[in-house]
Amino acid sequence: MYSADKLPTAAGSITLAGGTAGQFNLCASAGCNASYASVSSGILTVDTTTESAITEQSYFQLDNAFKTGGYPKSATVIARMRGNSVTNLKGLTIDTAFSEPGESGPRVQLVLLPNNHSTGMYAGALDQSLTGDQNVYSSDFDTTVYHTYQLSVTFTSATAGTVRVYLDGAATPILEKTLSNLKQATAVGQNYLRIGEENTSEHAKGDFDWVIWSSDAAYTPAQLAGALPATLGPVSGYMGWNTYTADLFPTATDSITLAGGSASQFNLCASAGCNASYASVAGGILTVDTTAETAVTEQSYFQLDNAFKTGGYPKSATLIARMRGNSVTNLKGLTIDTAFSQTGLSGPRVQLQLLPDNHSTGMYAGALDQSLTGDQNVYSSDFDTTVYHTYQLSVTFTSATAGTVRVYLDGAATPILEKTLSNLKQATAVGQNYLRIGEETTSEHAKGDIDWVIWTNEAAYTPAQVSGLLPAALGSISGY
Repeated sequence: MYSADKLPTAAGSITLAGGTAGQFNLCASAGCNASYASVSSGILTVDTTTESAITEQSYFQLDNAFKTGGYPKSATVIARMRGNSVTNLKGLTIDTAFSEPGESGPRVQLVLLPNNHSTGMYAGALDQSLTGDQNVYSSDFDTTVYHTYQLSVTFTSATAGTVRVYLDGAATPILEKTLSNLKQATAVGQNYLRIGEENTSEHAKGDFDWVIWSSDAAYTPAQLAGALPATLGPVSGYMGWNTYTADLFPTATDSITLAGGSASQFNLCASAGCNASYASVAGGILTVDTTAETAVTEQSYFQLDNAFKTGGYPKSATLIARMRGNSVTNLKGLTIDTAFSQTGLSGPRVQLQLLPDNHSTGMYAGALDQSLTGDQNVYSSDFDTTVYHTYQLSVTFTSATAGTVRVYLDGAATPILEKTLSNLKQATAVGQNYLRIGEETTSEHAKGDIDWVIWTNEAAYTPAQVSGLLPAALGSISGY
């Protein structure tokens, strides 16, 4: 990973898989000039427009960036970058070569335009049997603003393979070619990743935010959702959202869409008195209403086990839900209950429960601190729970008992509840790791509606960090 915190040639500018560090080298050809590159605020800018000639270059090369060891071989490169708005001025280039030792192997270049060809993206010549570049353009997007470009390649030999380029994490590639006469590296044994400007016949200008790459596979964007390095922050199209949109009953097959595109479903609670008949789905809304039960001991909640990371600490998560309570005096709303235990150990538990009830009007966040009696420290009551709001729970745990819990309302920057504690409430059993939605009290009736719930294990995000990055299928996303 290169995140543009340093110039590419600075020691430790690259974090390699496995945690070791490396750095790019300045290009070695005649006319290479590092002075056209600069880094500021995590952005690498390369601008050769000030050179009096057009023969100089300013690119940076990491040798042996990709696997050797025969075919088939695959790789994925993802970069967030932008070109420029100057007529006929190229943007920057990502250039990759995949040769084995002693052979000339495939080479794939991505060049951002506009230039005197077209507006969009130009992917090398790819097929060296063709003259010109007419087969390798994608031009229906604006290169002057930041996009995330993903190059996924699989080579079955030094001359044959499939090249796909994806834009902003969309499922359909903007460019896809399976070829048997791939463009070759210019010298035997070349295996590298280059970033910058390597043209000797035109000026270029553009910005890199970050570049990551892997030789593990030719991934699709869906396969990488939620799996990009956390230090990049939230990335459009690659957020690892798990989603329940109440289009299906919680226990229905495939009611949940998991990060990565696979599906799952909730299970009905397993304790005595669990009753699914108090829950219903209509018009994309899950309603749970236990007021019809003659006693108050029955429950109607739904549980997804291992919803959060089961590994060690620190660990973080973000959950966002659109829901509402009810206007009946002393009648609770619904609960979102989360537990984050490691396998075989007890861990923290956080509950969000909508009120009014016989405590207060607003929202009640479990007991949180088990050293305190009562719940007086965990209320927020300056809003109306009888109408829909978007509630965001962001948690970071440094151990099984310590961490920070924040709850945001409707995407506002300031949390309605924020606690950093060293004696967090614990799950009721060893190893509990789950997400529960519905009504789980055995001493009161409850009623409420859930429009949707999404969650990710990537980080404890603020609303601003995920603004514009929620799944498209949610509908109303007030504040985001």
